[in-house]
Amino acid sequence: MSFQFICISCGHNHDPSQYRTLCTLCQGLLKASYSRPLTTDGQVRTGNQGIAKYIPTLPIENPHNIVTLGEGNTPIIRLRSMESKIGINQIYAKLEYMNPTGSFKDRGNAVQISVLKELGVKTFAEIGAGNTGHSLASYSVRAGITMEGFTSDVDKDSTKVKVIQQTGARLHWIHGDRAATVQAKNLYCEETKTLNLTYHLNPYFIEGNKTIAYEIAEQMHPLPDNIVMTVGNGSQLLGLWWGFNEMIEDRRVTKIPKLHGIQSTAFQPMVAAFHNQTWLPRSKKYTVAVGIRIPSPPRLQEVTEACKQSGGNFLAVPDSEIIKWQQQLNNLEGIFVEPTTSVTPAGVAQMVQKEIIHPEESILLILGGFGFKEPLP
Repeated sequence: MSFQFICISCGHNHDPSQYRTLCTLCQGLLKASYSRPLTTDGQVRTGNQGIAKYIPTLPIENPHNIVTLGEGNTPIIRLRSMESKIGINQIYAKLEYMNPTGSFKDRGNAVQISVLKELGVKTFAEIGAGNTGHSLASYSVRAGITMEGFTSDVDKDSTKVKVIQQTGARLHWIHGDRAATVQAKNLYCEETKTLNLTYHLNPYFIEGNKTIAYEIAEQMHPLPDNIVMTVGNGSQLLGLWWGFNEMIEDRRVTKIPKLHGIQSTAFQPMVAAFHNQTWLPRSKKYTVAVGIRIPSPPRLQEVTEACKQSGGNFLAVPDSEIIKWQQQLNNLEGIFVEPTTSVTPAGVAQMVQKEIIHPEESILLILGGFGFKEPLP
C-alpha cells in the first residue's frame, strides 16, 4: 500500500516522508489518498493487516511502528429505556468512553503517535489539557516520545491535567486563557523548532477516527439509519464520513448513514454554517460541555458539507438539557458520560421532537467521554 496527502484546496500532492499539517503551497488542509491494489480474487487489499472486509487503510507503512493501548473494538448496546422515553423504535449506543484513556480521542492519537514514531520524531508540543491532552500524553509514554504540554493555569486543578503530569509530560504553565496558551505554544515551537502537532488541523487524527466507521459496519447489520454525535472540531464526524466513503468505494457497504452533529448553544459555529446563518463568538461564553468550547473549527466547511451530503443535520442544545440528559442517561440506562458527551442524547431528543428523525428510523449514538473524568456540573 502507498499513500500521499492531497490538499483539499489546491489539489497539490505531498509525500508522507515528513509530518505534515498543511499544504506547503497554499496552507490548505490535507487528506490522505491511498492506492489499494486488488488481489487476484478481486478483493481489495485493505492495508498492512492483510485482506479483511472491515480493516481500514491507515497512514502507517510498517506495522512494527504501531503504538497501541488496546483502543477500539468498543461495544454497541441497545438503549431500550431511552427508546420508550423519547418514542423511537431502535436506539443504540457505541460506548467510545471504553477506550483506554476514557474517550474516543485514543483512536486518532494512536495513529498520530504511530506516525511520529515511524518518522523518528522524538519531541512534539501540544495543548496539555482535556481528553486530547490526556490521550496524547499516554500514547507518547508508550512510544517513548516526549510531549511538551502547554496548559493554562486556570486548569491547574483539572483531574485530566493531573493525570497528564503523572505521565511525565513536560508541562509549560501559561497565565491566561486557551488562546494565550495556543499562542505560547506556537511561539515556543517557532523558536525551538519543536514539532507543533496541532491535532485539530492535521489529517492523521481523523484517519484514526475512520476506524469507528469500520467497526460499526462490522457490528451492525443492517447499518443504522442515523448516527448522532457531539461535534467540536468535527474530527469524529469526518472520520465516519471518510471511513464510510472508503467502504462505499470498495463495495464493502452499500449505504452511508445520515451523520448528525450536536453542539452547545454557547458554541455553535457548525450549526450556524450548516443552516447558512451568522454566529459570532462572544467573550466570557460558557458551557458545561468543556470539550466543545471551540469558536472557530478549522475544518468547518468540510465537516458541514460532509453532514449535508450524508443527509444529516446540525442542532444546538442548551446547558440545561445537557445536564438533564447526563442524569437521564444514567437513570435510564446506567450509562455515565461527561457533559460534552451528554450533548448527544440531548440532541437526539430534540431531533425526534422536531421530526428531523422519525420514530421508525434507527439511531446510533456515539458516546465519546467517560463521566468520571470531570466533576458533576
